[in-house]
Amino acid sequence: MAGSANLVLIVNLHSFEHLEEVLIRIAANFPTVTVTERRLVLRQVKIYGRLVDAEGRSVGIVPPDPWAVPTGSKVDGDET
Repeated sequence: MAGSANLVLIVNLHSFEHLEEVLIRIAANFPTVTVTERRLVLRQVKIYGRLVDAEGRSVGIVPPDPWAVPTGSKVDGDET
């Protein structure tokens, strides 16, 4: 990401009240950090690489690989 807000933090909390605790801990431990935006998602159907059915129930898992090369991308030294 480029810009003044260059970090995204995604947390999964048991209740909305826990968000304030997280923000207080961030402010206490990292006083130079500024929270510029917050979003609340009440029902996150697909999360953490889960495969879901039409009713939103988990039916499998696809572990995310942050170092995977996207299909069709060229890699240094790749002659294809």
